[in-house]
Amino acid sequence: MTKRALISVSDKVRVPRLADDTVESFEARIHEAEYKLYPEVLDSLGVGRR
Repeated sequence: MTKRALISVSDKVRVPRLADDTVESFEARIHEAEYKLYPEVLDSLGVGRR
């Protein structure tokens, strides 16, 4: 994977920090965003391709 591909994937998701966030609620939203992004990251790495 090229640096450009990595930047392309990493720019897809932004998790805003809300004024009433706790560490736990912010962390939970980050994990949710990561979970949604994993398939795209794996695809960009060529994982699972034969």
